[in-house]
Amino acid sequence: MPYLNKSIFYFIIVLTYGLGMQAAWADMDRQQARELEDQAYDGDPSALQTLQQAANQKNATAEEWLGVYFMDKKDYPDSFTWNQKSANQGNAYGEANLGYMYHNGLGVSKDDVQAVSWYQKAAEQDNALAEYDLGWMYEKGYGVSQDYARAMSLYQKAAANGYYLAPANIGNLYYKGRGMTKDYNQAFTWYQKGASLGDNYAEWAVAYAYEKGQGVTQSDDEALQWYEKAADNGNTDAMHRLVDAYQNGELGLKVDMDKAAYWFEQAN
Repeated sequence: MPYLNKSIFYFIIVLTYGLGMQAAWADMDRQQARELEDQAYDGDPSALQTLQQAANQKNATAEEWLGVYFMDKKDYPDSFTWNQKSANQGNAYGEANLGYMYHNGLGVSKDDVQAVSWYQKAAEQDNALAEYDLGWMYEKGYGVSQDYARAMSLYQKAAANGYYLAPANIGNLYYKGRGMTKDYNQAFTWYQKGASLGDNYAEWAVAYAYEKGQGVTQSDDEALQWYEKAADNGNTDAMHRLVDAYQNGELGLKVDMDKAAYWFEQAN
């Protein structure tokens, strides 16, 4: 029976392994790519190599997460390059990331018209982050004519698609009467939705509404609880309010300079 030359045999094994790995890289999904990016960021060279290999095989998700890796490392030119590759393949997250980089001038000259264009592409694929960011561009008039109604529509889509920061922006439009009559009741409802999703700004807004009695019955007790929750979650405005409350004996508190000092330290 004929037998294979050893060198040919090993070549076939290596080729088969290589083809198998290429197939695995081509099929890499978002969860796998995200885990590799986390590991690479923490200093695992093999994770970074695997992510790079998948990106080199034109896996759009790997390209996107390699872009995120370089973004996290503040290597903006390389981040832009890989997000652009991903975006050019129609990856919605890559498109949204590219919009963010154009808006903030990261790895590329700041260009809000380009930012809007890329956010729009991603939003058309129901990408919640892009819907939110595009809403912000319309609210502020960055790269596009200011349009509060369009901003509201986009924020509502982002909220419906689960983006946790969107409800507070809807609340702000109602609270400030942007493109509509002020409506504190609606504002409070949306702030509550944002707070339920863990947005510390929304938690602060709920606290402020309780303190001022805007859209809800005034309650110092409720205000204090929400300020504390927002502060515990890192909101510096809530921390500063607690400093004042403990210094001045407000929101039903007794003067407590130690606690005032604690929150002042946390805020700074």
